[in-house]
Amino acid sequence: MIDFENHRSDKIEYIYNQNDINLNFQKHTHRSFEVTFVSDGALECEIEENVFELNAGQAILILPGQIHSYKTRQYSKSYLCVFSNDWVHSFYDEVKGFHFENPTFSCDGEYYGKVLQDKKSDKFLIRSVLYRLCSKAYRSSNLQKSNELHFALTNSLAFYIQNNYRKKITLKELAANFGYNYSYLSAYFSKYFGMNFSAYVNSYRIQLAKAYLTSTDKNITEISNICGFETIRNFNRAFKRECGLSPKEYRLNNKTKN
Repeated sequence: MIDFENHRSDKIEYIYNQNDINLNFQKHTHRSFEVTFVSDGALECEIEENVFELNAGQAILILPGQIHSYKTRQYSKSYLCVFSNDWVHSFYDEVKGFHFENPTFSCDGEYYGKVLQDKKSDKFLIRSVLYRLCSKAYRSSNLQKSNELHFALTNSLAFYIQNNYRKKITLKELAANFGYNYSYLSAYFSKYFGMNFSAYVNSYRIQLAKAYLTSTDKNITEISNICGFETIRNFNRAFKRECGLSPKEYRLNNKTKN
């Protein structure tokens, strides 16, 4: 997901489709809805501090602004769709400020995936399908009031990184910008993002680099610069530490698989 969704999801009638084998993606957020279907295997989705396991025939609906991530432990085949709030504005107004106790539901993902990815589908069909999916989630779980202060802070932190990862950023700078004590913010970040600040920023950059490596022909030095690494040496070292492969090896392996 190049540049994730934080810049693109503000567009009117925005929709993005993605098919994955063994989806793994770190904690992130965006201003759109996201629905993910599993057609084979098992996929873990963590939303805030809750982990939900999706098996074949199941789906999950992630609401705008929720911090979420994906992990495949053995094998998963999945499809996800990110769509802007205006597609389902009445539903968005209903759930704003709330979250689902259990956002998973049973669903024929193959049917919905075909409709949403079909270029012949008009906007009225797409809107009706997205509302049906929202309805399935709505009828499958109870809504609970979200902690507004926690929601605002986690989103502010995530969006700050997503908007500034190309330059050198520090937790000290972040604390000063948001008016928080450094130690408090450090502990908060580790608790809700699952790693310390610098590790998260590097992991974010690596996730972005992986997307560029597999979906563009940009050279590795160019990708390193785009993703905010100061030197190609730092990029290669950080990439191999996280992925077990060099950027070149990762690109070759994925091209072979595809």
